Amino acid sequence: MGATAHLAAEAGADWIITGNLAEEFDDADELQRVLSEFITQMNS
Repeated sequence: MGATAHLAAEAGADWIITGNLAEEFDDADELQRVLSEFITQMNS
């Protein structure tokens, strides 16, 4: 999985999702908001 994520990042991926959290959201904008908030919290 790590090698695949690395290749995706090198290819310009903005997001790499591991797991099934994305399946819980029908609205892509809401998913992006939730993930952005999570990343902000993780980086602080």
